Amino acid sequence: MKRQTNTRLRILALVALLALPASAATALEIEFDNPLFAFDILSAKPGVTSRTQDGWHIFEEVDGKDMLAWIFTPKGHGTFPTVIKRLTFEKGGAWYVETAIMCGGTRSAFDRLHQQYQQLDAQL
Repeated sequence: MKRQTNTRLRILALVALLALPASAATALEIEFDNPLFAFDILSAKPGVTSRTQDGWHIFEEVDGKDMLAWIFTPKGHGTFPTVIKRLTFEKGGAWYVETAIMCGGTRSAFDRLHQQYQQLDAQL
């Protein structure tokens, strides 16, 4: 059941990405099986910087102008364990942000978190 929930949440995150302008869409995906595995891999990856902010753990990779951020919810958060992958990039003189979310919490917690990121993106 949990595997089905993760798959459904991945599909919902992908659908949210499709709402981006066509020129920005690159189908950002989370390539790990679960958030905790992603955390372990990123912790050991060379060239990745990491920091903790208000309990949220953030890994960042920079490639030229592009920045990839991996954001992990803290223990005790309603969506724990969850990873948010955000790619910020420039294309044709405009800046874009793509987001993919893999949620280990409840559906309602995922919906609230997803809505917060949509609002954040709208402010950019």
